[in-house]
Amino acid sequence: AVTKVMQKYCLEKRIGKYTLHSIRHTHCSYLLHNDVS
Repeated sequence: AVTKVMQKYCLEKRIGKYTLHSIRHTHCSYLLHNDVS
């Protein structure tokens, strides 16, 4: 259910198709880039 809501939101905002897994990886990359342990 959460995945469908998120996909619908991304499509409505025209930001592409993202999954929760891809956002998790993006967040981890952001933290590593900013030296957060």
